[in-house]
Amino acid sequence: MRSGGGMQKGSAFERRICKRLSKWVSHGKRDDVFWRSAMSGGRATIGLRVGISRSAQAGDVVAIAGEGENFLKHFVVECKSRKNLQLQNLITKRSGMLWTFWVKHLKECKAFSRLPFMVAKQNQQPILLLLSKRGFDLFGYSPELRKAILAKIPIYVTVSQASNMIYILDFEQFLKSTTYTL
Repeated sequence: MRSGGGMQKGSAFERRICKRLSKWVSHGKRDDVFWRSAMSGGRATIGLRVGISRSAQAGDVVAIAGEGENFLKHFVVECKSRKNLQLQNLITKRSGMLWTFWVKHLKECKAFSRLPFMVAKQNQQPILLLLSKRGFDLFGYSPELRKAILAKIPIYVTVSQASNMIYILDFEQFLKSTTYTL
């Protein structure tokens, strides 16, 4: 990849995720409910450093239409696209690039009193969704529906992290298997 190509790749990935989430939240009617935040959430992060809360710009995705506001009251969306996310290290050792991203994302979510919703892509691999147990539970799926949803998702791993659990799901299958209900 040429110099600077990684940033373009990350921006394209964020746009793709914004469109997919827009379709999901609007039940297929719109692709413009969400868009990339200023500086990919950097403006909110800088604000935190100087004691200013810019919660509307937290994470990589912001709502540009009313349908997305409730979703972002609950979640901070972070998008990561890398050549190698070191998923195996997250699962087996609680280390590596994806683990580092997750821990940093948790801190940001805590600062804004929201839950993590991380979408991650490694080259030549499906897009993953990382949710905390509280985040997954927020959708209010009954035990029967939860079991049916998880049975449809080919990638489904839980990683225990202290008192928390991380659900690692196939992002596209999650969107196809669930109906947005917040």
